[in-house]
Amino acid sequence: MEDRPTIEKWREEKAILLECKEFLGSSRMSAAYHEGADAFRPFLREAIAEYGEKPVKILLAHTARNLDDGRIDRASKKWANAQPPILHPASISESSQDEPQPYAALMISKHPTILNQAIREIIKMDKQPIRGGVAR
Repeated sequence: MEDRPTIEKWREEKAILLECKEFLGSSRMSAAYHEGADAFRPFLREAIAEYGEKPVKILLAHTARNLDDGRIDRASKKWANAQPPILHPASISESSQDEPQPYAALMISKHPTILNQAIREIIKMDKQPIRGGVAR
């Protein structure tokens, strides 16, 4: 049986998610995308090394799930729907004083083309074994 998360744990995770969101939403992500796969994959690996795989995936999935204008492709939506949702404090404790984080506050502000490619790269990284510390 899994222990229920505490409000303190939720606050720690939220802080990491916000920092990771700022990193993924930075102009560096756009620049890496426009430079091509040789720059984009290392950018995503850097995000994972800095913040962890789980926060990167949670934020990409959260953003893809909540963009309903049809510009996120089916494969990305399917992947996003299989990822865990962002916990809100109300799901942790009935007496929580923290307000649920608005969706927009945890969504990555990038063009859907860039988000789709980020998700495709994450899916590829998951499928490819890492040899000698470098995914091939």
